[in-house]
Amino acid sequence: MPIPGIAFLELPKEEWPAGAILRQLCGMLESTIFELRTSLDLFHVARSHGQLAWATIGLKQGALAIANFLEVKTTIGNVLPQSPSIDAVVDKAALKRADELFKTYFPSAREFRTAVVHPGRIYRNPKEKAKNTIGGNILHFSVVDGCPEVIIGDARHRYSPDEQTIQNLEEVREEIYGALWPAVIFTRELVRQRLERGDPQPGSD
Repeated sequence: MPIPGIAFLELPKEEWPAGAILRQLCGMLESTIFELRTSLDLFHVARSHGQLAWATIGLKQGALAIANFLEVKTTIGNVLPQSPSIDAVVDKAALKRADELFKTYFPSAREFRTAVVHPGRIYRNPKEKAKNTIGGNILHFSVVDGCPEVIIGDARHRYSPDEQTIQNLEEVREEIYGALWPAVIFTRELVRQRLERGDPQPGSD
């Protein structure tokens, strides 16, 4: 499904900022998936040449891409109420499915990000250590059998550096795009009606 091109200039002017942000966020979803794919490509190429340091960098960047996708997805949900016209027509059930799918596929996305971005801060003082300790285990990024891993409580969580992981993230993206598509149809109809009236394009004056 293409990026939802919501014609936000057809909406009340006070909703233009939220509409513009939503379009930008949808593009950012695409960027994070591209980042994940290129990061995993780096991992596989580096590993095949015995460059383990570069392979690890690829896995860490892949973990960050997944966490960034989560942040963008969350922000979309926060921005929607700022445009009541869009919020009224989006498919809330599809947004809920996107949330559930992400939690199923990537239950440890935030923990991976913490382990990658703040490895030293965790040990800075007792308060930070306590905040980043789960079930007696400090969050720590490692690579085991070619898979990135963090320990959470008594469990070891991984994501697989393969095409299936990319497809899982794409599946979540499709649910989000599907949720927003009614807004595309709605604003296209507003464009059609404006053209029939012969009114100028909003923002052109």
